[in-house]
Amino acid sequence: MNILDTIRDDHDRYKDQMEQLVQSKSMGQSEKDLFQRFSSDITGHMNAEQQTLYPYLEEQSKDKKHVLQAYEEHHVASTVMNELKSMEQVDERWMAKMQVLSELVKHHIQEEESVIFKEARESLGEQRLNELGDQWESTKQQAMRQSEMGGMRGAASSRSQR
Repeated sequence: MNILDTIRDDHDRYKDQMEQLVQSKSMGQSEKDLFQRFSSDITGHMNAEQQTLYPYLEEQSKDKKHVLQAYEEHHVASTVMNELKSMEQVDERWMAKMQVLSELVKHHIQEEESVIFKEARESLGEQRLNELGDQWESTKQQAMRQSEMGGMRGAASSRSQR
């Protein structure tokens, strides 16, 4: 499958998940579970983009400033995500921070789909985009497993420190 189609499918899901989280009146177990799934999935997504699509665009693109910006947007999103993970979800700042993350990610998605996707189509071609799609999915699944294991280790070490 074409990497751009796969990424766009994820983007649509993330926008829905973020909207659900931002619109929540309270943080019950279902919202906590949704945030956990969202954070694990989007972390894998960002890592996969950085390992598959972005390096090729850096090499092939005439103007790589958009790719460099995308790396930085991922960095900021990861930082905010880690802050959210370390906060109590009942903290009123949690929802404000989630709103900021949602706005950041939506901006990144809009820019990526309009600018970076265009550059990818022009510089990589359909066959290479399909090859990268297969590689991207495998890389994303591996990154998600690592993210989940990191979260489990963090939870285990938090419990052992009590």
